[in-house]
Amino acid sequence: MSRTMRIVLIASLALNLALGAALGQWIWKSNHHARPAHMHDGPPMFRPDALRAALSAEHGAVVDQILAKHRDTMHGLIKQLRQAREDVRTALLSDSFQRGQLDAAFAKLRASEADTAAEAHAILGEVAELAKPAERERIAGLVKGRHSKGSDSAPRKREPRH
Repeated sequence: MSRTMRIVLIASLALNLALGAALGQWIWKSNHHARPAHMHDGPPMFRPDALRAALSAEHGAVVDQILAKHRDTMHGLIKQLRQAREDVRTALLSDSFQRGQLDAAFAKLRASEADTAAEAHAILGEVAELAKPAERERIAGLVKGRHSKGSDSAPRKREPRH
């Protein structure tokens, strides 16, 4: 092989490696970028950062105390909720699918969701007690959620699936 062909081959190989690395980095970044605050898991009213942001700085320490008081209970409830979701998944994917097993898993999931929501609502109630009217208005905005179109909009009708 001539010297010119070796140089062309090496240059081509280097270019292909560089393009492959760039493509790999682009794919990795698109799958691992930091999510904006509004896209974190869970509704904003249950996220400590959103709750603190709705209140004045003077209430931040009190919010932290309220959250700390409920932390162990909430962590246990979230663990149960994850297990209940996994039980539903297991029932759905079981080779010997049984409707009764799925229904029981769904019942466990509903109960776990209710328990978790009740604890979160207790936290929210304690925070609301210390909030000023303008702060409660911001908390109400968190409760409204990201899927709401506005307080005066009627529920949309769903199109039937075909």
